[in-house]
Amino acid sequence: MLEPKEIHISPMPKTWILDLDGTILVHDGPYIIGKDQFLPGAKEFLDQIPKRDMIIFLTARSNYEKAHTLKFLKENHVRYDHIIFEAGQGERIMINDTKPDGLVTAIAVNTTRDRFCQTNFVTDDSMGTIYDYEAMLLRLHSDFPLLRSSLFKALGRNTELVGNPVGWS
Repeated sequence: MLEPKEIHISPMPKTWILDLDGTILVHDGPYIIGKDQFLPGAKEFLDQIPKRDMIIFLTARSNYEKAHTLKFLKENHVRYDHIIFEAGQGERIMINDTKPDGLVTAIAVNTTRDRFCQTNFVTDDSMGTIYDYEAMLLRLHSDFPLLRSSLFKALGRNTELVGNPVGWS
């Protein structure tokens, strides 16, 4: 879909698949301006993606460009889980199934080159089903301690939580 103003997304953990050049970074930045450079708003967007979500970068950059690309991402503290170099320059096609509750699990947004995505991704708590039972139990940590304790025992889990393992407050 062409860049919509707003997309409602579920609170479930997500996988963000992002192209680099022309989407996150200035297209051909190292060749045009002599270095990589974030598009305005891109770094801030990346920084607000929850830590429980996965980030995968795709790029048509060659392995020759791999070292300086990884260095740039590291120097700028960009979190990602995977990066794929030498991806085709044509269409990126994603095929996924819908959840039994009807949640559409493949969203594609096309942006204008060298203009960071202006779509507002809005978390809608009425969408999706929480299949991550441990995360669901962690949500219960402070709200319902007796119920939490019973559920942890039923699942054979330790009822004492140490820290905040999946980033929930």
